[in-house]
Amino acid sequence: SEQHKLADELADNMIKRFKKSCKVWLRQVQRLLVQQQDGVQDFVSRAEKILPKHKHIKFLSQTAILEFKCGNPERGRSMFENILRQNPKRTDLWSVYLDQ
Repeated sequence: SEQHKLADELADNMIKRFKKSCKVWLRQVQRLLVQQQDGVQDFVSRAEKILPKHKHIKFLSQTAILEFKCGNPERGRSMFENILRQNPKRTDLWSVYLDQ
């Protein structure tokens, strides 16, 4: 519909303008999950390439939470397990994972 097209356009403009912002990328991931569109994984990998390295864990953990709530819970669990495998000493991530 016309509103979805406008939302896509606005999201693309926001990403172009604020490409280093984790929040902008997360909003787009949430929108893709709520609309049950394909390409979430491609979008996440694109965001990982563009976002600064220090924001990757935050972005991936928030994306995993969104997957739990709006998308495929199994994929969210898998994402969390990958993050924890790479960062086993991050107790804050463990507690977020256990809360899900």
